[in-house]
Amino acid sequence: MPQSIKKPPATSAYKFRVAMAALKEDKTVSRLCQKFCVVASQIYK
Repeated sequence: MPQSIKKPPATSAYKFRVAMAALKEDKTVSRLCQKFCVVASQIYK
């Protein structure tokens, strides 16, 4: 991750958005990782 991009804080609302996006299954895990600045293992949890 480039240093110019800051990772958003992991609030419960942010975690919920990531989880809901993963459950929709309309984007690949790779795309979700890029969009939310997380690693794949965090998507699978």
